[in-house]
Amino acid sequence: GKMEEQEAAFVIKSLAEALGRVHSLGVVHRDVKLDNVLLTRLLPPYEVKLADFGLATDVAEDMHENCGTNGYISPDVLRAGKDGWPFYYTKAVDLWGLGLIAYELVTGWGVFSDVFDVECFLKSAGDAEVERALKWGGGVSKEARELILGMLKVNPEQRLTVEEVLRHPW
Repeated sequence: GKMEEQEAAFVIKSLAEALGRVHSLGVVHRDVKLDNVLLTRLLPPYEVKLADFGLATDVAEDMHENCGTNGYISPDVLRAGKDGWPFYYTKAVDLWGLGLIAYELVTGWGVFSDVFDVECFLKSAGDAEVERALKWGGGVSKEARELILGMLKVNPEQRLTVEEVLRHPW
């Protein structure tokens, strides 16, 4: 369900810290999704853990395998090597997943729930289409929206980095 923004921000920043550590070890998770987030305390202050490293791999020049969970796979994974996109993708794929988690936490909704075929949509969508496909409802702050949209940039080079997420005022 929906989380209070302050709590959601804590969870997202904790996950960003975890991803920063993982990335600093030269590893990309490649399956960042809500099902892989564990809260080991039921009440705040939460202890947040990132789980399931089954698809994790070394940060390598040859990351081009289409893997992840349907609905969470980033556009750069889906487009790798197609239509002029780079053949390889980067650790930015993990930030896409983090953006989807943030959206789910602050809205209580699944991402792209109105999109019939998410993979097909993301193979061609630009930032404007992604933004239009997100339903915000009331009460989501400008800072939260800004951070989430920054993590959901279609072009991985424009996507927020772990460091930018951690510095963000949300």
